[in-house]
Amino acid sequence: ERYISNTKDCELSDNICKTILKSLIKNAKQLKNNLNNYKTREEIMLSCMLAHNGVCGLGKKADWSSHIIAHKLYKYYQKPHGLLVGIVMNGWIKYVFKINSYK
Repeated sequence: ERYISNTKDCELSDNICKTILKSLIKNAKQLKNNLNNYKTREEIMLSCMLAHNGVCGLGKKADWSSHIIAHKLYKYYQKPHGLLVGIVMNGWIKYVFKINSYK
């Protein structure tokens, strides 16, 4: 959500986001093969901490609409927040990338 923003010219913030995403993808694949790999879990936790501490959103206007929708859906389905955000973001990203095609 912090990467996909209408704010242009946030090169450093965007590059930090991309690096975190690449790290998460790489380490998730490794963790899938060995759930006991402490170093991989450590990398995922560090990536998640950096993603949530606000550094990815520096200089950007945030759009938290997918989070708001997920909170509303919880009222009806009582599913974990992360699961609902993941479901909503799938459609939200497709819509937003049509508007923010420069990314």
